[in-house]
Amino acid sequence: MKHSFLIAAGRRVILLSVAGTLFASCSSAPVPTDTYYNLTAGAAVSSSGTAPIEGTVEVPPFRAEGVVNERAIIFRQSDTTQKQYTYHYWSEPPSIMLQRSLIDALRTGRTFDQTAAPEFRADRDYEIVGTLRRLEHVVGGGGTVVVEFDVGLRRIRGNESLLLKTYRTERSAGRGVASAVSAMSSALDELLAEMAKDIAAAAR
Repeated sequence: MKHSFLIAAGRRVILLSVAGTLFASCSSAPVPTDTYYNLTAGAAVSSSGTAPIEGTVEVPPFRAEGVVNERAIIFRQSDTTQKQYTYHYWSEPPSIMLQRSLIDALRTGRTFDQTAAPEFRADRDYEIVGTLRRLEHVVGGGGTVVVEFDVGLRRIRGNESLLLKTYRTERSAGRGVASAVSAMSSALDELLAEMAKDIAAAAR
């Protein structure tokens, strides 16, 4: 009799434990899902209104090292500390997104006769190389974004360097990741417009 009682009691404990686990799993918060973002820049750059520079320019992917080229979006809390957002990612590495944005800007602005990526194996006359320095959300204060990169323009014939300049801008972005990405795209559009003018002036 005592043995049967202990068995029944044990079953009740197991059932209560299972019920408690099921209740906890049903009431817990849903697991966040990953969100992917694109830089929407380059297509808004307006034409200079002058004839395109004769020849073809090649734009390889930007150079980028360390966390700046990882797909997790970076935020900064101090001058010496960088972190990566969880569940928030770029759709592609930033070096590729900047390359494509620059190609779009040069094509939209009709800066050169032809603008191509290296995979097209075009007979290039010019080459633009870039190094990404910063693409991050600064969460201190009201929230800002910083976009910074180096760009060099080279004429292939004679291996002549025509332009070497650092482009940087910072603008208000708020605290949300989506608003920060939108601000980065606007900031990049601003820098690409400035760079297209510099490139056109240097190559003529």
